[in-house]
Amino acid sequence: MKNQIRISLSCILFFLLFLGGCDLTTPAVYEIRYHSNDGSDTVVVQSVQSGQSVLLQANPFTREGYSFAGWMATEPDGTQLDFADKQELLMANIHLDLYASWESEAESGLLQSYGPSYPGSAGGLVFYDKRYYSDGWRYLEMAPASTEWTAEWGASGYLVKGENEVSLKFPPWAQEDSVYGGALNTQQIVQYHNELGNDYPDRGDYYSNPDKYPTGYVINNIKVVSDGSVAAKTCLDFIYNGCDDWYLPSFKELCLFISMYGSSKTASLKPEGYWSSTQYGPDGALSYNRADLNTSRRFKFENFRVRAMRAF
Repeated sequence: MKNQIRISLSCILFFLLFLGGCDLTTPAVYEIRYHSNDGSDTVVVQSVQSGQSVLLQANPFTREGYSFAGWMATEPDGTQLDFADKQELLMANIHLDLYASWESEAESGLLQSYGPSYPGSAGGLVFYDKRYYSDGWRYLEMAPASTEWTAEWGASGYLVKGENEVSLKFPPWAQEDSVYGGALNTQQIVQYHNELGNDYPDRGDYYSNPDKYPTGYVINNIKVVSDGSVAAKTCLDFIYNGCDDWYLPSFKELCLFISMYGSSKTASLKPEGYWSSTQYGPDGALSYNRADLNTSRRFKFENFRVRAMRAF
């Protein structure tokens, strides 16, 4: 009799699970991590089940000379999110990092106190304020106008070895189009040009032998030849006011800067196009100009203006 009962219960349990009438899975638990952002403490962690509605914790931090103004988060593309103290939200399937927002009691607000002429730590122009420190930076600054130069974007149309080390394919890198994305683009562009001679050993080093890397284009019956300059590398090699962490801005970073300083005499932007580090194909990359705030897809062998930027 007992065995029959056990079998019956097992059958009932099986059918409940099969029909979806019983869910025995345990919801995943994720963390809401509260960062003081220069406040009195470091990090407070709140554990919440996925899909659960939860009230954010009351601010536990203090900061001398500042008033708490809510919580902030930033999405990967640079979009800023704001949350009120004790705000209710539905927990997603991710860990959430929130940073305390502080307003100076001596000023009407940190963001309002920074105008177009606010200098960066290297003497450049600040054009983006994340409003909290994470990954080692909070602000983005562009180098002064006196430092800018012209250069090509780089080699045009040369593919790289595939995973099997035989076939050649277009490298999908250097397509970051986000805030701080230019830093990664710059590293990838320079690595590509440094190693180009490995994929084309009969041509040699690109910087020293640009004539051996023809662009494949003819203008006015003259074959276009690269000059060996690479905008990203010139930024990576750039040193100004003791800082050597400069890079070629992503397209979004370039747009943010020109949109803010386009008509400012402080920035002294030229009407020609400026290179971004964002490419769109084997032959071209994106530029942006001050004259009409226009996006241009340009050939990589063209010479455009270059202005380095950094995060601090």
